[in-house]
Amino acid sequence: MQFLFVLTSPRLLLQLLIHPLHIFVVSLFSKVCNWRAGVCKETSSSVPSVQDKLVDQEDQIVTTPSSVNYHFTRKCNYKCGFCFHTAKTSFVLPLEEAKRGLELLKEAGMEKINFSGGEPFLHDKGEFLGKMVQFCKQDLQLPSVSIVSNGSMIKERWFQKYGEYLDILAISCDSFEEETNQLIGRTQGRKSHLDNLYKICSWCQTYKVAFKINSVINTFNVDEDMTAAINGLNPVRWKVFQCLLIDGENAGEEALREAERFVISDQQFQEFLDRHNGVSCLVPESNEKMRNSYLILDEYMRFLDCREGRKDPSKSILDVGVKEAICFSGFDEKMFLKRGGKYVWSKADMKLECAKQLIPHRAQQQGRRRGYTIKTALSQKASSVAVKMTTARYRPTWELAVDPLVSCKLCLGEFPLEQMTTITQCQCVFCTLCLKQYVELLIKEGLETAISCPDSACPKRGHLQENEIECMVATEMMQRYKKLQFEREVLLDPCRTWCPSSTCQAVCQLKEADSPALPQLVQCAVCALEFCSACKANWHPGQVCQENNLPITSFLPGENSSFYKNEEDDAPIKRCPKCKVYIERDEGCAQMMCKNCKHAFCWYCLESLDDDFLLIHYDKGPCRNKLGHSRASVIWHRTQVVGIFAGFGLLLLVASPFLLLATPIVLCCKCKCSKGDDDPLPT
Repeated sequence: MQFLFVLTSPRLLLQLLIHPLHIFVVSLFSKVCNWRAGVCKETSSSVPSVQDKLVDQEDQIVTTPSSVNYHFTRKCNYKCGFCFHTAKTSFVLPLEEAKRGLELLKEAGMEKINFSGGEPFLHDKGEFLGKMVQFCKQDLQLPSVSIVSNGSMIKERWFQKYGEYLDILAISCDSFEEETNQLIGRTQGRKSHLDNLYKICSWCQTYKVAFKINSVINTFNVDEDMTAAINGLNPVRWKVFQCLLIDGENAGEEALREAERFVISDQQFQEFLDRHNGVSCLVPESNEKMRNSYLILDEYMRFLDCREGRKDPSKSILDVGVKEAICFSGFDEKMFLKRGGKYVWSKADMKLECAKQLIPHRAQQQGRRRGYTIKTALSQKASSVAVKMTTARYRPTWELAVDPLVSCKLCLGEFPLEQMTTITQCQCVFCTLCLKQYVELLIKEGLETAISCPDSACPKRGHLQENEIECMVATEMMQRYKKLQFEREVLLDPCRTWCPSSTCQAVCQLKEADSPALPQLVQCAVCALEFCSACKANWHPGQVCQENNLPITSFLPGENSSFYKNEEDDAPIKRCPKCKVYIERDEGCAQMMCKNCKHAFCWYCLESLDDDFLLIHYDKGPCRNKLGHSRASVIWHRTQVVGIFAGFGLLLLVASPFLLLATPIVLCCKCKCSKGDDDPLPT
């Protein structure tokens, strides 16, 4: 009966057919969703799968920054045509921020740091770089600290100061023929890049720094045989790179270089490697190995992802930390190990003493071979090289070996970059000669302990640091500067004072008191003189200071107090009422301006004259007719001041009708332009 009822009810029969199909579809869909959730690591299961564990372990290995390349500056004094990290910005992190980022990298597992650029020795003449090198080796205790440079800005005094903290110094050299280096752009003016290379090699031997050479193989040097030169220099490693194109750096519309003309094929690169297979220190790196096997930090401490043929930056490690930023680095540790990125990179594990004995002998041989390499080899390959040097197809479109001139704001002259000096605090640039004369003049005038930037419109109001001043002036001038600085510190310190004895000139320490102006007994530790801290006379317990009314309350070293026992108006030395610095008046009018704080005041009553443009102060009161100028000159001065203000007022009065007429027109044009910009694009 039930079976017949089902047959006679079409609706019930349809439900019976659809129900199993619905259960099957729901079950299949649930299995598919669970499988995809497991792959994406979002499954709700409390037990992780084996595949998830393997992926997590692989991610953990890849994101360990064992070796990091920090390009802290993009500025460079060379114009290499294939450069893949060009000077798009002049930004450099402050030293303390850079140190904070290096500490984060150390905590994340960094073992080796490589400072590069740009030219790393260009910023602050290598001092900024030296302080970071010292910090990484001395404070962070990194196993390896290295630098990549073109060698043009390196001085021996840098090795003397920071050489002990450096493990490896790599010098970029693409050719051992000066003509080829000039074609590539690895040169500056008439300076010899090869001479610098050999000189730095000898310094590395002297100061026990591992010497390394980097070469980029391109169309201009692919046929060159560098075996003899490399064996003569005997570097610990010779990195040979295939010329690489990076969109936005040396290729594309927004690039500052056109490296397409420098690119060689994989076969040409392999032929170069085969020609140098006898060089034991050779480490080749093709485009495939280079692209994603480096951890690169830019000037903002962002990791750069080069997998797509361009540099895609992550967020700065200073903002999000190393763990989050490194996820966007595109770093492939397998390729890093495959290209030989992990090696003996600490000079403590290298046998540099043996290299020190071998290199000088080979360098002498290389000195004889260099003349042959540059002259004879050119004549042997005259046909091929001449074609490259004369044919328009191979000639670079930009001017090689010509440095841009920088304008000095003081003398308005234009000079090359190596003749300029950058103030660290405000980054203003001046020619070294002008800045040196400016600093010497201020020190000779005295009381100028904080030497400000010469540019009156400097936005940061920067000041020269002591190490910058020391590099510019002579030793005697620097001693005078430090003496002035110390005297000013004593004068402004309420807890220190000078001994009034003319034969002593010692600095005495005062006891801490609630009111520094109260007299107290001071005994000089050098001459044992007991004197009053307020009037500098012999100590007078129970008596009022006889000289408290004098405008000068403490004397300069070497002066007797009896010299100042004059009336207040006739005192030759007084203190600025604002900054308390001593001022001596030998001649001139009574309107004084403190050189230290630029405060204008009356010499007799110490009243402020900052807002008294017309000098009305000397028309009444106790200082009447004491200015020191004739009445006619005072009237002429006031006429000039009033004339200036009247002239501005008249100019504004004449121009006001034109301004009223022009304002609606300008506003209408601006509104029309903004309305036109908001119009939707035609479809």
